[in-house]
Amino acid sequence: MYVPFSNNFLQEIKNSQSADILLSHIGLNEAVLQSGLSKVDKISISDIAKFKLALLGHYHRPQNFSNENTSVWYAGSLISKDWNDKNETKRFLVYDTETLEIESVNIECGIPRFIEYIITDITDKVKIFEQAEKDKR
Repeated sequence: MYVPFSNNFLQEIKNSQSADILLSHIGLNEAVLQSGLSKVDKISISDIAKFKLALLGHYHRPQNFSNENTSVWYAGSLISKDWNDKNETKRFLVYDTETLEIESVNIECGIPRFIEYIITDITDKVKIFEQAEKDKR
């Protein structure tokens, strides 16, 4: 079932028939922003209980979570845009429409990454610089 983002998407989801998969661009209360904070949204995972699998867009941080009824996956953004994306590994999802299994495939090359290095002890400085040089490749 595909439900596009609209002003009445919650009502559209409630009025839709049960299906194995929901595809949409919605934010759920249980999801997390790049900052690590949650945002109060109009909808939560309990509102989509009639779907076994929800593949959603909206949040840029890759994440997945579930309850007893529904498994929720946010692929996240495909590329790092700014420092909000620091230390994230970007990915895309491959899903099987029959088994509802998900494969998360990390994007390892060809995209810029923002990596934060924290030096807490001056003796770690050389080690951290060496790691930064490896990560540049």
